[in-house]
Amino acid sequence: DNEIFHLGMLMNEVFGEGNFVSNIVWEKSYTANQTAKFISDNHDYIVVFAASATNLRLGKIARSGEQKEKFKNSDGDPRGPWKAENLSAGKFYSLGSFEINGPTGKRFSPPPGRYWRCNEAQYLSWLADKRITFGIKGDGRPMLKKYLLEMDDGLTPRTWWPHNEAGSNKEASIELKSVLPSDNPFSTPKPTRLIERILQIATNPGDLVLDFFAGSGTTGHAVLKMNAANPDQAPRKFILVSSTEATAEEPAKNLCRDVCRQRVANVIAGYGDTPGTGGSFAYLQTRRIPMNRVVRKIEHPQVWLLLQLMHFGGISDEAALASGRLYRRGPATRRVFYLTALTEAVFQRLENEMAGCGEVTIYTWQPEALSTRIDSARTSILPIPQTLVERFGPRS
Repeated sequence: DNEIFHLGMLMNEVFGEGNFVSNIVWEKSYTANQTAKFISDNHDYIVVFAASATNLRLGKIARSGEQKEKFKNSDGDPRGPWKAENLSAGKFYSLGSFEINGPTGKRFSPPPGRYWRCNEAQYLSWLADKRITFGIKGDGRPMLKKYLLEMDDGLTPRTWWPHNEAGSNKEASIELKSVLPSDNPFSTPKPTRLIERILQIATNPGDLVLDFFAGSGTTGHAVLKMNAANPDQAPRKFILVSSTEATAEEPAKNLCRDVCRQRVANVIAGYGDTPGTGGSFAYLQTRRIPMNRVVRKIEHPQVWLLLQLMHFGGISDEAALASGRLYRRGPATRRVFYLTALTEAVFQRLENEMAGCGEVTIYTWQPEALSTRIDSARTSILPIPQTLVERFGPRS
């Protein structure tokens, strides 16, 4: 409750006040905390901003089985299940003030202070299409039939998310213990139902989801569940970022490895009676290297990993060539090389690998020396480490 105001100001600064979308209240617990100092804290916030609110398109929330059960077909309507909706509305409508004749001869006017939500011509059109119901006995107030088959795929999200729809902290703890059966592996997990609801609204199939504070890995868990439940859709991908949270008292603690990574692995493989979702992920450990120490501190496999991510968006476990001095990836039409050391033997291997290739990009620590030996309009020779410094930018 204190930080929501600070967060709002920060988000306004980053995204702009005009890109604020909504502040959602999530019921994280449903029982009162009897030890609370003043008032039991039972909710949390989800602050929604857009990069551009004018171009924002949000998804719908899937209807639950309970919500679908509200649609009935009591009169055998060939269009299937329907539910009755109020034909009147509180907003003034000058053409919505007329009498309706019911099938039993009973006449109906809008309730006091209200108006029919349509004009008489529209009403008669709905009546002819058998979309108006007067109840089982035919003498009830006129209502409009809303058919399940004509409804869109979901409901417009609301700002109030009760625990029975979006999960609770207790549910999250039980869920995490089932995936990682150990003593209190993480104290503040979020329920996957909460993250799944966010993903339903804010992402599309094939999107990349980033969680900079991954904690126990709930976001990865939720993405994997959604992918498994929708095999015909393009799978969503995720990037989870977490830290060890090691302390002086627990120097060996590694939350990212032992909780977040292990949870994702267990969800993919399956745990207990829960089948695995399938999928894959890479577990990467990062460390900061000051720009002025790149030459002496960075290792060749690390350079190759970065180059692969820059060009291909993913990594391959293909082994290095020429005793670890030459790395290669990509089809012949667009091949990328990383040359760690220029010797005659390595150069000959490079020439062989380039034979028959179309567009070629070579990264090397010796660009000048290589340029004197390769002269081709289809070959780009780029320097290391300068390329990495320019790519990631010198820190001010």
